Amino acid sequence: MRLFALLCSLGVWAGLWTTGALATAPAPQADIEKSFQVALDPGERSISGTLVLRLPKDSEAEPLTFTLASGLNLERAEQAEEPLEWEETGSGRYRLEAPAPQSPITLSWSGQLPAQLPGGGYWSEDNLWLPGQLAWYPRLDTSAPFAADIEVSTPDSIETVVSGHWLGTASQDNQRQSRFAHPQARQLSLAAGRWQAATRDIAGGGTESVTLRTLFPERLSAGFADTYLDAAERALLLFQQRLGPYPYSSFTMAASSRPIGFAFAGFTLLGEQVIALPFIPHTSLPHELMHGWWGTAIQATPGQGNWSEALTTYLADYAMAAQKGEEGALRQRWLTDLNALPDADHLALQDFGYQRQPQDRLIGYQHGAMLFHMLEAQIGTSAFDSALRQLIDQHRFGQANWQAIQDAFEDTSGQALGGFFDAWVAQPGRPTLGMDTPRLEETPEGYRVTFNLSQTARPHDRHDDEERRWPLRLPVDIHYAQGETDRTWLSLETASERFTLDTRERPTRMVIDPDYQVLRQLPNAPETLRELSLATETRWLRLGAFQELPLPRGATELDSLPDDLTTTPLWVIGTPDEIAKWWDDQGLEAQAQPPAEQPQDAPDGTLWRQPGTQLGIISAPTPQAAMRLVRGLRHWGSASYVVLNDNDTQRGTWESEPALQHTF
Repeated sequence: MRLFALLCSLGVWAGLWTTGALATAPAPQADIEKSFQVALDPGERSISGTLVLRLPKDSEAEPLTFTLASGLNLERAEQAEEPLEWEETGSGRYRLEAPAPQSPITLSWSGQLPAQLPGGGYWSEDNLWLPGQLAWYPRLDTSAPFAADIEVSTPDSIETVVSGHWLGTASQDNQRQSRFAHPQARQLSLAAGRWQAATRDIAGGGTESVTLRTLFPERLSAGFADTYLDAAERALLLFQQRLGPYPYSSFTMAASSRPIGFAFAGFTLLGEQVIALPFIPHTSLPHELMHGWWGTAIQATPGQGNWSEALTTYLADYAMAAQKGEEGALRQRWLTDLNALPDADHLALQDFGYQRQPQDRLIGYQHGAMLFHMLEAQIGTSAFDSALRQLIDQHRFGQANWQAIQDAFEDTSGQALGGFFDAWVAQPGRPTLGMDTPRLEETPEGYRVTFNLSQTARPHDRHDDEERRWPLRLPVDIHYAQGETDRTWLSLETASERFTLDTRERPTRMVIDPDYQVLRQLPNAPETLRELSLATETRWLRLGAFQELPLPRGATELDSLPDDLTTTPLWVIGTPDEIAKWWDDQGLEAQAQPPAEQPQDAPDGTLWRQPGTQLGIISAPTPQAAMRLVRGLRHWGSASYVVLNDNDTQRGTWESEPALQHTF
């Protein structure tokens, strides 16, 4: 790669760069090399650029085809200072006549892009995002990776971030030049904005440091730059202890004027609206940072399943919960969320790609994260972490599929894991566990407990074989009168097995999987809001003053009241008085009462799932409060109820008892 030669050629800029550290470990070398010089004028929505393309010298001379986005045009193509013949074969499609691979090819392009761009991109005067799949530069018709160095020139008031390592920024003559490099890219994303930059260098897990950078609008930078730098530093130091050096020399947190949250190589885009939320630096930010290893440095092989969200969720979300001692509660929430899936929406984990539907994301994130939790429990943390580092060593800046994931864990554990991965990755659904009444008898040595455990598949998953089985390692807690507890682990791999446990003391209670260690259906899961949100047959009923209130996108208005209100998924929205009158008119049992932190005061709004029914209630005194509850529904799916008071949001779940327990 000619990155350093190109840097040296900048001459006058060499002493002006405010630099980030270079990568700490040698990266695999791509065969194709691209050097970009790009100029942006956000006010005019214009872009111009030059690409110097170096192909492998041993490649054969053949036509070069590529794409430019609508609004952009190829201005020049040359090799060895001689023009190359080219033709536009279609809208934005170009073909060069067989350039010789022995010398660089130079392509120049320019044009204007619209405000709304394919792939979710956008361009405004103050903020823009050009997604990698958008051909904002000449996109070759090949999926081969390329080494890239990029210089972006903008007005001095505009900061920029591009996929890869941030190498530095310099300003001169009212222009700002920013430099980036990527050792093996498949596409490049670019974001720019009227931002203030704040930076911090921290230990990089190797011999070099990592530069953390925030790019926030002025109104956000003063209040939140340090918060995000602090949170990113804590998370990165924690993650590097387990995974080794961060794959990039920098990590940039940039603000987006759109409500998005995406991870790219070396940076993340966070919506301006969520940056001020107090939980984002401790939840979403670590997740996006972890994608620096899984999803960007190592990408999921296209068309062979997206494992990266599962591994990222486990290594980031779960790790942050464990820091607060809340990992058990998180496992319960994941299983409760999965319980809310309609029968028809249980795809296999291997079939999860990059779907945006909530029901698919539950499989790709929660189901997948629980798989890795069970895998670590089975093979041990040492072998688990060794497999993670092996994956990084073997596939960094490359691609991996589920088979590569399995191979790494088999290599480090010495275990054959085909049955485990077949059951939890290739097979849809999760088992429902059953236990008969345990038998307790006294023995000469103490006591003996005998019982049957069974597993069954849900009947309507996307699979014809209802005899599916899963290899289960189940924790069993035995409680005694003195308050002591013994834990043992049982293996259940068939439809039903009989187990015997011997104890010295008389047990008082036995519980199977009390702290939710195993992927399974929860027979007694708390009823949550998510079940109503995911059900395709859910309808909405607006009462009285709220009959003109906007409904969520895709919501369906109720035509007529069903015969049985308790079994039909239905949201009812109205003022407290209207809800109370409607409730009485329908002859329903008493309303559930979500607990209020200040019971003497009427809340600003309440929503809840009525226990034992398919009814969801949204009760608010004003349209503004009602809309706040409606908009928050997609964030509160794991809860059974939500209570609003001023700026405070109280949420929780109805109490439920573990199904797999017995008291002696």
